[in-house]
Amino acid sequence: MQFVHKHVETKSRIICSVPQCSSYCTKDISLHAFPADHKLCKTWQTILKIGKPVSKYMFVCSQHFLKGDFIQGMVHNM
Repeated sequence: MQFVHKHVETKSRIICSVPQCSSYCTKDISLHAFPADHKLCKTWQTILKIGKPVSKYMFVCSQHFLKGDFIQGMVHNM
């Protein structure tokens, strides 16, 4: 299951962890936690060129996914 950081009006901004990306959660951009599965997490890390260890505080914005990567209605509020 994909975890999505739902848009909330706040002064705190969680930024996408992908290098050279400074997107944050808006009404048009969602943030997604890395997979708990170690092998899949490593795959994401390689594809997204993230050189540092992934932590639970790191997210990937929806701009790094294709529309077909999402399952309608699968939202988990954090």
